[in-house]
Amino acid sequence: MPVTEGTDIRFRRVSNPQNLSQVRVDQIVQDEQGFMWFGTWNGLNRYDGYKFKVFKHEAGNPASLSGVYIYSLFKDRAGTLWVGTDQFLDRFDPRTESFRHYPIDKPGTNDLPTIVTHISQDSRGMLWLSTRNGLFRLDPKTGKMKNYRHDSADPLTLGDSDIKSTGEDRAGRFWVGTSQTLDEFDRETGRVKRHVNTGESGVGLWFHQDRQGVFWVICNSFGRIATLDLATNQLTRYEFDWGDGPARPNQAYSMLEDRDGVMWFGTADAGLMRFDRQNSRFISYSHHRDDSDSIGDTRVIALFEDNEGNIWTGLHQAEPNFFRTRPLPFEDLTRKSGIKAGQGSRLAGTIFEDSEGTIWIGVNRQLMRLNRRTGDISTLKQTANADVLSIIDGGENVLWLGNARPGLLRYNFKTGESTGYRHNRADSTTLCSGIVQRLLIDRKGALWSATWDGLCGFDASTGQFTTYKPDPATRGLNYYTIAKANDGALWLGGNLGLHRFDPQAKTFTVYRHDPDDVTSLSDNRVNAILFDKKGQLWAGTQNGLDKLDPVRRFFRGYDQRHGMAGNAVSCILEDSHGLLWMSTNKGVSSFNPATERFANYGTADGLPGPDLTGWGACYKSSSGEMFFAGFSGIASFFPDKVLEDAEVPRAVLTELRLFGSPVAPGPESPLKVAINHTSAITLSHEQNVFSIEFAGLTYLNPATNRYRYKLDGLDHTWHEVRSDERVAAYTTLPPDSYTFHVQAATSRGQWSPEVTLAIEILPPFRRTSWFQFASASFLSVGLWVAYRARLERISQQFNVRLEERVGERTRIAQELHDTLLQNLTGLALQISGLAKTITSPTLARERLQDLREQAEACLREALQSLWDIRSPESDSIDLAHELNESGKQFTSDRPTHFEFVTVGEPRPIRPDVRQQLLRIGREAISNAAQHAYASRIEVRLTYPENALALGIADDYGFDLVDAERLPGHFGLATMRERAAVIRGQITIHSKIEGGTRVEVIVPERR
Repeated sequence: MPVTEGTDIRFRRVSNPQNLSQVRVDQIVQDEQGFMWFGTWNGLNRYDGYKFKVFKHEAGNPASLSGVYIYSLFKDRAGTLWVGTDQFLDRFDPRTESFRHYPIDKPGTNDLPTIVTHISQDSRGMLWLSTRNGLFRLDPKTGKMKNYRHDSADPLTLGDSDIKSTGEDRAGRFWVGTSQTLDEFDRETGRVKRHVNTGESGVGLWFHQDRQGVFWVICNSFGRIATLDLATNQLTRYEFDWGDGPARPNQAYSMLEDRDGVMWFGTADAGLMRFDRQNSRFISYSHHRDDSDSIGDTRVIALFEDNEGNIWTGLHQAEPNFFRTRPLPFEDLTRKSGIKAGQGSRLAGTIFEDSEGTIWIGVNRQLMRLNRRTGDISTLKQTANADVLSIIDGGENVLWLGNARPGLLRYNFKTGESTGYRHNRADSTTLCSGIVQRLLIDRKGALWSATWDGLCGFDASTGQFTTYKPDPATRGLNYYTIAKANDGALWLGGNLGLHRFDPQAKTFTVYRHDPDDVTSLSDNRVNAILFDKKGQLWAGTQNGLDKLDPVRRFFRGYDQRHGMAGNAVSCILEDSHGLLWMSTNKGVSSFNPATERFANYGTADGLPGPDLTGWGACYKSSSGEMFFAGFSGIASFFPDKVLEDAEVPRAVLTELRLFGSPVAPGPESPLKVAINHTSAITLSHEQNVFSIEFAGLTYLNPATNRYRYKLDGLDHTWHEVRSDERVAAYTTLPPDSYTFHVQAATSRGQWSPEVTLAIEILPPFRRTSWFQFASASFLSVGLWVAYRARLERISQQFNVRLEERVGERTRIAQELHDTLLQNLTGLALQISGLAKTITSPTLARERLQDLREQAEACLREALQSLWDIRSPESDSIDLAHELNESGKQFTSDRPTHFEFVTVGEPRPIRPDVRQQLLRIGREAISNAAQHAYASRIEVRLTYPENALALGIADDYGFDLVDAERLPGHFGLATMRERAAVIRGQITIHSKIEGGTRVEVIVPERR
């Protein structure tokens, strides 16, 4: 049988393989919830797409796994997981995460344990166990077993007691594979109907009848692949013909028929093999050291297909690999073109379609020409021998090529003639720089070059160039991209920000990043510029996607926090539906400007690798096909064929932690059963600092999955997070009943059904009703006894209280004198002067408006003073919740976008720190929303090591010096005083129309 090498499969690895109990995986199954299970020589592993949970034998724990070595792993039709170890057969209880042990019959007291090496279930529900001591039938309902063995004196018994495998064929006949024969077994009588001799004895015999009726057999010590003619009992063995390549062993370990009827074989030295039924050949997928997308090892031990159609491979010397069989939405042109790692750069400088529909790609100092109709690729080595960074159509079979030295080339692709333009430092009329990264022809037909030393305009009549810069003396100005606006202006992005150039006036407008201005450009390195169909400007920077507000000259930024794949945006395209597609350092993202939603795509979708940044190469062809290129290679796709993911991951809870420590199920634990089988938990008051981890069980691309959660009784809206933030943390929740909700979705799919967990936090001992009743009774009895002693101290306490009241009244008077009374005095003086302006109604109205605003300020100051005096310092305050609610309250009646973010694992906070930070936060939010009229406010509560940080930022700025001098305005001073009370460091930055940022850092007391 001929064998050819296959390259059409991209194998993926499991996440965090270092957490596997052992790298070699012999057994693979998927349970009812969707978890993947891997059996190794050193324990059992459960996988959720992100991490492993390991089950091992624990000495002294009878509910743990009975042995170390996993020989067999099987899920029956009831969903029960059966595990054959080196000691017993185990039945797994997922609710308690414990194992029940079934000792297998031992013929003698001195024999070693009878090991179950294979498990199957027939159509009647019976389990059949393969061992070296015969065949065992187990009734899973009753636990009863029956043993069948070879008897040399009886030819109707099994051909050997060393049983390798069992199972039914498509006609319902039951077969038993022994080390000597393949037997058709009568389950009613326990007798063998026929023996099929497989030739020589061997270490294994496995079989499967596919949907075409072909009866496949892997038999004897060589593991030969064969087929059995059931009518004649004739075995046909296959030998592999490797053609001109080196011969490899014909040994196979496993086989699988997938949902499409394709037969797969795991081999000893040829990797994974697929049987090409149409062409009567095998296709081998082998391990290649220089190809990270190839299978991880040449020896494939186990095969399994999951619920999504992924095929998993257990390997001898590498972690499990898997791949999906359905077509991928993205095509890897790097692989198709033959460019492999180690054979030159995979980084393409530019992609372009000429007037004849040929796709040109500049890579490896060559020009590749791709015919999309035939798929043929040809390579043209250009005379310049340089990386081509830009191609533009000059008309009449002429292409302009921007190069990374010598610079600019005029190339006739019909005749092959070319004219080069170089940079000469001694001649200012030559090309600005030897590196031309982007080219553009404007509406007048003029050629412009974005170079690494400014913008170059070309005069075709004289062949001379003119250099344009915002500052002619600037050195090191690298332009990476250029675009033209509807008004004729040219926009350029480079390493010094975003620049608008007016070709008529020859002037620049410069936009730069300001770290103190949240509405400024997200980063000074601008890689891509796109004007969409509506004329909206989008800029891709090294730190996100920016949308320009041309009226206010503000930028609205988007990055990974908003769902984008990666922050570094290299190139942007728009499809026919108005969606934006962009290449990033972590894959490709699509963005819907109307809904502000991102969908992300990675290597699991066919991309050549995660990093598609580099020279910023992308192109949209006349057919609508899009091309992106970067460090990882070149990818192409049709946006309309990239559909929403139909897979909806099943959301599950994976772990409960108390004060950061995982909680195991048990009688004395808050978890009576495993968290993924729990619907309600009860926690004591001391256990009110906890977190819940969750996962969405889909394996195609779990890193791009989305999650959202909320806690009824605390949250009013969903918290949406990325896959690396799959933990909901709560601190110091007051006693009450709550309900936790969580949902999962792929990056572009629908939300899964909710998983809920009822949570009850009990009140502290002193707040229970029976304790309060007992305390009241005790106090009533003791009250009379204490009464007389109390009277003796009344006088002394009265004097102390009197001093406290006098002190408090003095402080209130001082507060009101410094704020309210001073302001009222000012109002009185101004009202006196108002009478002199009555003759001028306009001036009077203006003065009255000023007086009204000052009166409102007085009222706010007075209310704030009273609030400060009476505000309780309660242990039950949830700082994050109160700050979030305050922001929503202050912005509810205004067109202000409010966003609250918590970073880090929450920790308990001292009451005085909570109190003062809440007051500072409310003051800053109030100033931004009600006084500054900010359009965007962001509050960030961060838990760095040994400290606590609160930051409030808005997009409206003011002059700090003027604000400090304004009479009757004490907000900034008050915030500083509050920070000092808790020994915190406060910084306040503000710039007119540049935004305001308040940050308080409070160190932890040791």
